[in-house]
Amino acid sequence: MQYHVGNHGYVVKSKTDPAAASALSVSGRSVFYGVFVKTDGTNDVTVTFYDNTVASGTDYIIPDSIVIDGGVGAVTIYDDAGLAVTNGIYTEITCAGTCSYQVYYDN
Repeated sequence: MQYHVGNHGYVVKSKTDPAAASALSVSGRSVFYGVFVKTDGTNDVTVTFYDNTVASGTDYIIPDSIVIDGGVGAVTIYDDAGLAVTNGIYTEITCAGTCSYQVYYDN
């Protein structure tokens, strides 16, 4: 199956099920393409991606955490070239309210 990301026409082979807590999103070698984040419409969301099986170390997929304005409701962050990952994609997410995310990837 292939998924179209947003209105941009990007196509990826896989996306994770929606999740609301920090977790290992993808295990092992893969290519990270991006993330869809849904906010509660009020509270900001901070997302950090690790090339690791846990949220530790300095092997970040993206060098800095991403802060998403809670007022936007939903946002897709996407890199059509993809970023190679060795150990897995661990997604760390924090927000004061409710939020969810889906990671776009390929194995």
